[in-house]
Amino acid sequence: AKLIGNITHEIFDIIWQRIIELYQGNKIHHNFHYTNQTYVNDAFKHLFAQNKYLLYKMPHNYSQRYFDLIFLPILKTGVMGFFKFLDEDLQFSDQYITILPEKKKTDSKKFTEINNYQVLLRGKADLRIETDSRKYIFDYKTGSSNPSKIKKIQDQLLMYEDLYYLIDKKTLQDAVKSYLYFVEDQKNANVKTTKKMTKADVITDFETRIKETIKTMLQQGFTLGKKVAKYEKLEITRRDLLNEYGE
Repeated sequence: AKLIGNITHEIFDIIWQRIIELYQGNKIHHNFHYTNQTYVNDAFKHLFAQNKYLLYKMPHNYSQRYFDLIFLPILKTGVMGFFKFLDEDLQFSDQYITILPEKKKTDSKKFTEINNYQVLLRGKADLRIETDSRKYIFDYKTGSSNPSKIKKIQDQLLMYEDLYYLIDKKTLQDAVKSYLYFVEDQKNANVKTTKKMTKADVITDFETRIKETIKTMLQQGFTLGKKVAKYEKLEITRRDLLNEYGE
């Protein structure tokens, strides 16, 4: 699963770098309708030609044939689906936009201060796109897009919104849009709001939960949960001691 995720992210990075080279910079005026199968196929060829180490990581049995004949076409279609999403749903084609693909360096910014401890947010968004009036954040996901999974990782989008824009300028909260894009399912999800929970409410709730969690850790220490993962060896983690003594 991790290898599939790495391949997917590298494919997107190759395509974005090609577009940046085409326009000689991050400010582009591009028709995403034509970022099609040729771009994607070329990116896959380039990735496997330039990264021979992938051949050692790939399973050399029936799994490789499954990847080549079944999964690879799904992956390619999913990548093309993302650019279709940019074209048809978000209507970025032929707009003047700034694209900011994932950087190698992790971004970091002071979030708050609690009991003289500085709390930083750290992370790397897969992609940001900026127009004159809006800021967009995207995170590529491999795997299924079931509702419970989306709910669990929605906080990741809120963290990116704070990290890149809202810590510095809260008034941007309605102008910032963030999306999860599930490559294999060709589905997207964004931060959910309701009539009772506006975007401002959602952001405030997220930030409050972070602060409360940190305060609890400072008062009680950090302990592992009681549920033991099936692959965990208790004699190594000593979860029993952590839960008993809280240290």
